[in-house]
Amino acid sequence: MKRKLLLFLPLLWCFAFTATNVLAQNEGRLAFGVISDIHFENNVGEGAMVKVPNALKNLTSHGALDALAIVGDLADSGTAGQYEMLTSVFTDAANFTNPVGTFLFMMGNHDNKAADGQQNYQQGLKAFNGGEDYPLHQYKVIKGYPFITISQMNSASNDVSNAANGTGAYPEEVVQQLDTWMAQAAAECPGKPIFVFTHIPPRWSVYGSWVEYETGNPWTMKVLNPVLNKYPQAVVFAGHSHYPLGDPRSIHQGANPNSERQNFYTVINTASTTYSEVNPGAVNAGIHPEGYAFVTEGMIVSELPNGDIDICRYDTYRNLEIGAEHHWVLKAPFDGSMFEYADIRDADDNPLNHGPHTAGHRQRVRIPLSHSPQPGRLGALREVHLLAVLSQHRHARPHLLLHFEPHLQHEVRD
Repeated sequence: MKRKLLLFLPLLWCFAFTATNVLAQNEGRLAFGVISDIHFENNVGEGAMVKVPNALKNLTSHGALDALAIVGDLADSGTAGQYEMLTSVFTDAANFTNPVGTFLFMMGNHDNKAADGQQNYQQGLKAFNGGEDYPLHQYKVIKGYPFITISQMNSASNDVSNAANGTGAYPEEVVQQLDTWMAQAAAECPGKPIFVFTHIPPRWSVYGSWVEYETGNPWTMKVLNPVLNKYPQAVVFAGHSHYPLGDPRSIHQGANPNSERQNFYTVINTASTTYSEVNPGAVNAGIHPEGYAFVTEGMIVSELPNGDIDICRYDTYRNLEIGAEHHWVLKAPFDGSMFEYADIRDADDNPLNHGPHTAGHRQRVRIPLSHSPQPGRLGALREVHLLAVLSQHRHARPHLLLHFEPHLQHEVRD
């Protein structure tokens, strides 16, 4: 039966106009921004030369940032001219309300579409690396926190039906480099999360990576899962899908470190600065609801005074905060014991069904009231935030998030 878009349901999560800055931005605490899929020379809607500067101005209006990560798909087809466009925007101080300490770029699948895409990337971003070729992958420590960027090395979208797509995107030497840097980060920055940025989401993590339960194109690869699963303190930021930040599936933490899925770490979807998309069947308006070209999103990640990590999501087109009453918070210690963003898809990994998973660990699992899983069977998908864009026009009423989220929070101790 055709789904109806119910615009009259009460909104429990809403957008709020941003006011005074509440981010931790003193000299001692970390604050960085994340955007992705900026797609220079993609001209959907007003095009990247309008939407990216607008997003940068809005995201940096909330205070200075120690870093800004741009998580792949920088250029729509990887040409030299597209990197010239990018450089003109990111070197123009007029596009930043407050300063950014450092930019962290990496390649996505679109950046590899040109035959000389990697050369264009490295030479086109010289302005951000002291005139030298820009690195494909990076390891940095910023204010005591490790940052790792990993570029995608081919133009594939997923590895679901062809494992070679994954090993082409992340060849063995790249996987080994990630493994080395993860170990280095854990040793140099004990007790801290390890921030990892790469374009393709790991399998069995955020919205778009669960091919068993989601319609449409898979936006995921599993080649990095074995390395990441060794580090519950890993916080992976990935784009690619263009799926909205208001959907609760845009953050995920695994339920079992011994799961065959190898997903016991945090993954966060970074949405898009080009246009938004939803999977087929999510709404009756198709994958691109009306106004999809006028949705750009990003986030600011901040260290809180108690050492927790706060993630504040923004509609960067209109400079509105998404879910102002419900920030995502990654709680210390960052060893998996405080994970709370698992969901119903993790039910067969859940210690509720399969017994204790790690001695001394506590796992909080959010499960919809109507879909509490029975032992040995997986319930329906957890609640979904549907993106309903009410107008194509930039000065009209902003898009809303319909919120279907009655839930129980189960606390499991072993």
